[in-house]
Amino acid sequence: MVPHDALEASSDPPPESVPDAVRLHTPPAAPEDTADTQPEDSVLVTAPASDARTAAHLRSMVGACSAQTPVVVGPTVIRHEDRFVARLHALQHLGRLAATPAALRVGLSSVPDPSNRAVHGGGAQPRTNAAGHAPSAFNADAGAVVARTPARSAGELLQRQAQWLRRAWDADRLDRGAAVGLWGLHTFLLVCGLVAVAVPTWRQPTLLALLGKMGADVGLALPAAKHYGQRGLLRSLVPAELMLVLTLPMAGLRALFGSLHTSSPASSPEARRAE
Repeated sequence: MVPHDALEASSDPPPESVPDAVRLHTPPAAPEDTADTQPEDSVLVTAPASDARTAAHLRSMVGACSAQTPVVVGPTVIRHEDRFVARLHALQHLGRLAATPAALRVGLSSVPDPSNRAVHGGGAQPRTNAAGHAPSAFNADAGAVVARTPARSAGELLQRQAQWLRRAWDADRLDRGAAVGLWGLHTFLLVCGLVAVAVPTWRQPTLLALLGKMGADVGLALPAAKHYGQRGLLRSLVPAELMLVLTLPMAGLRALFGSLHTSSPASSPEARRAE
């Protein structure tokens, strides 16, 4: 379970750094359970415990949440501090984040990171997967962004990818199909790359396919990188793409057949940060 702090609309006097009618508290249960029992006129906002909330973040998330859009997911970015694996993790996460608004519009419910979320007390929806309530809207406001801790190693990055794919697999049929398609594309590119090492005639088509995918990913990620102040990550595009082609096929196999450990509260803080 990812550790969360919760921020709930309230009539209590708010702390100085929090907007009117919002107070900070720690829920007695998981955020999705608390949302089911909160008052109908309240908004519960959850965010990673590893990031400091600001008044701008709360104001943006509460403002985007209503009875018409009862579950709003906000943007998250990965702290990277110019470390290699962290930069790869941050860039891969940014690509998924950039695709989230379009994914929700076509009916996908799996999001890159559901930890930055606002739930309206009068409009809680039925759960669709272990991640909690199905999101009804995405708040793309840069003021709503929160930072997450990065993967500390390539092995942990693989584990997080497997957990993300597993969440998509456990959601509805549309999410499962998108996850299988994404895994199939990267597995196909990996197989083509391995064959191209031995068969020279495969090299040019495989290189063109990789360049085409990189170009598509740049077109997808560039607006989000500008919007969330992450343009410097694009310098790591080539190694991130190569790493993704290598790790995503393995992550898919691990998601289906491997053991994805879910940490208990007694586990270490680092283990609880897994997405």
